[in-house]
Amino acid sequence: MEGKSPNVGIQVNNNQRRGRLCYVKGTQGTTQKVKSLIHNSFTYNGTRLFNCIPQQLRDLTGVSPETFKRKLDQWLQKLPDCPPTPGYPNSNQNTLPQITREAGGLEYTGASGGRP
Repeated sequence: MEGKSPNVGIQVNNNQRRGRLCYVKGTQGTTQKVKSLIHNSFTYNGTRLFNCIPQQLRDLTGVSPETFKRKLDQWLQKLPDCPPTPGYPNSNQNTLPQITREAGGLEYTGASGGRP
């Protein structure tokens, strides 16, 4: 996105209302094995995680990686950490997409399986 690493199949869409969002090619019409490989890939999971962060972070351009990481760390510190407790049923998966969705005031923009 910023030209600092090779593009591994991620498409970027700058939406006027929702900001910068990333997408990967959908998996329609492929075998279950291929779908599984895609859904477990860095490209797919990295895109999902990037789309979970707030718009003001996603839209940062022209900043150093250290600046982006510092701002990302500040946002991540606001998220609750709810690890599973042994012997008790899990009420959540303790994943970034689920936590940001449940946090309400913290932004969640959706999955990465193709353009809406």
